[in-house]
Amino acid sequence: MIIVWNDSSSSHPSYGSEYNLKSNIEIEKRGRWSQFVYPKNGYAIETKDNQWEDTDVSPLELPEEEDWILHGPYGDRSFMRNVLAMHMANKQGNYASKTRFVELFINGNYEGIYVLMEKIKRGSDRVDIAKLNPDEISGDDLTGGYIFKTDWQPVDWRSSFSMLSDTTKIPYTYTYPKRKNIVLQQEQYIQDYVDNWEHSLQNTSVPYNGKYWHEYMDLNSFVDFFLMMEVTKDVDAYRASTYYHKKKDSNGGKIHAGPIWDFNFA
Repeated sequence: MIIVWNDSSSSHPSYGSEYNLKSNIEIEKRGRWSQFVYPKNGYAIETKDNQWEDTDVSPLELPEEEDWILHGPYGDRSFMRNVLAMHMANKQGNYASKTRFVELFINGNYEGIYVLMEKIKRGSDRVDIAKLNPDEISGDDLTGGYIFKTDWQPVDWRSSFSMLSDTTKIPYTYTYPKRKNIVLQQEQYIQDYVDNWEHSLQNTSVPYNGKYWHEYMDLNSFVDFFLMMEVTKDVDAYRASTYYHKKKDSNGGKIHAGPIWDFNFA
């Protein structure tokens, strides 16, 4: 992968000698629905060194990392919905994927305008939660950090409660630790915590398993999240691409809403 960027140029050349970045990559198509319906695909990228090991890079002055998304806005003919939403969330003071508009060429073929985005993952410059190793299965270590989401597929566990007026139970998916890395004790912990949180919302005047509803969740993050969903009129709000993260008890221990994601149809 080569990124060409000459910010002093008066024109916008598609190819040139002003390399901002040159790196080996692994690349795959992405998208649950869009890659099968739209002629403009999205891509996931991992940057690699000369030995094909993961390596952090800083494309177009973005914070160093190895995992990136090339979002191909096709259903969104303004190309701007994701970029604008991420910008608004950052202005709220929350982490959201930083973005750059690019023109994409694959093997010399022009693919159009894309958005280079940060993939949602744990890290000091992304979702700033503690690293959770497979051997951390007790005490404060077990309480964080987790990233999980509500989405259509895949489903790792289901809530005790239905989604909206539907009879389908709310689906949850592990994001961090990944499904292949999370161990039984960690699965049980985060599922029990979410279940307690959801039950606490049924009756906010009394505690549930020792905590009131607001002691399970970071209220400011949920207020910001709800504002983003309503202001953008996101049709997928609350039911798809809805991420949450939880910090260790020693760092507050609450569930936070976000980061926001996927505003193609907002």
